[in-house]
Amino acid sequence: MSFEIPESVRPIRERVKQFITERVYPVEHILEGDDEAASHSTLRRLMNEAKDAGLWALGHPKEIGGQGMRSWTTST
Repeated sequence: MSFEIPESVRPIRERVKQFITERVYPVEHILEGDDEAASHSTLRRLMNEAKDAGLWALGHPKEIGGQGMRSWTTST
């Protein structure tokens, strides 16, 4: 079995990594903090940003709001 990331998946993987690095990590302290209202609003904002960027629910069918990205397996 190969665990290499398929070439077709690499661009979306990089976009997800960039989103996490630039948008999620900087507000992680808010998400983990004691202020539930701030945590909730920050999480809601991140969810909307991920949706706008086409990064939300990648493996879910488009019919229910996902991106329709199929899972993959590679055998050798």
